[in-house]
Amino acid sequence: MQYFYCIKASTYIYKNHKRVNTMKILLADKQDITRAGLNYVISKMEGLETQTVEDKADLLLTLRENEDTVVILDYTLFDINDAAELLILNQRFPYTRWLLFSEDLSTDFVKILIASSTQFSVLLKECSLMEIKEAIRFCVASNRFVCQRMMEVLLAPKQEEQEKINLTKTETEILKDIALGMTTKEIAEAVFGIPFLLLLIHLFCVFFTANDPKRKNINRRIFTMVLWLVPVVSVITCMSIYGLALGMDIDIGVIVNIMVGIMFIILGNYVHKVKQNYTVGMKLPWTLNSEENWNRTNRMTGWILILSGLLFLMNSLLLKTEIVFAVILLVILVPMIYSFILYKKGI
Repeated sequence: MQYFYCIKASTYIYKNHKRVNTMKILLADKQDITRAGLNYVISKMEGLETQTVEDKADLLLTLRENEDTVVILDYTLFDINDAAELLILNQRFPYTRWLLFSEDLSTDFVKILIASSTQFSVLLKECSLMEIKEAIRFCVASNRFVCQRMMEVLLAPKQEEQEKINLTKTETEILKDIALGMTTKEIAEAVFGIPFLLLLIHLFCVFFTANDPKRKNINRRIFTMVLWLVPVVSVITCMSIYGLALGMDIDIGVIVNIMVGIMFIILGNYVHKVKQNYTVGMKLPWTLNSEENWNRTNRMTGWILILSGLLFLMNSLLLKTEIVFAVILLVILVPMIYSFILYKKGI
């Protein structure tokens, strides 16, 4: 359950026949120990009381009744998404003071709020009891308070701050996935699903190659290459995944371009030697209908594959997506068009 403790002014009680001005405090925090601790601390401070609000809707209702309050909030445990939402609440209730009380607050988050309004104060849960009491007194008096630890972080040199948040590419990608809403299970499925998918592709290739009605036209070297192609790709892929998981700075784009480039060059050297079959080679209606068309088309396809492999190797240095798409179109369209032209010529 989520709670708020806020300090609400303009409540009066009579004590020893004297009128005493009191404030009620609400804290937003799921942690029972935090609520109990703050209740105890505030109960020992003169003129302060606590009141519990269970959700954001209840908080807004309370602020509508009296916005001249101090709200002590752990936004990380409440349904407030970001600094922008807090700034909207600050604009809606301009007399409300906000004491952000959390275990950890990002530097950028704090800088945005402090630069936007003097109504925001900052207090980390690791702070001493003296600092907690001081922060509450500052907010009650409508003064800003920033704890010593957060001040040290805010005033730290920029270089030191960058070193603290320096992440590997893998960590950055995982954080992006999480930010996009991916759960740990979904990320694991993506990681372990790739080897499983490659296994299915391997079984598919082996089954159809071994059961090709024209299997005798596929020479032994080509068949061996079909058997080993996907396993080799799978090993390289798995090594890359495990390397990334161990925090190594591996550029997947470079590995993919080199791997595809080598694969295309190898295929280009063998595809022109393959006779008509239903599994390996440029299988088109016109090539399967004419042995001459098959031979010429696959001879050209071999040269195109070698050229494409060299382009992929070059792209491992450039990493241009445009080159990848251009090469794929080259490999697919040129042999098809060439084969069709031969067909129209009666070949």
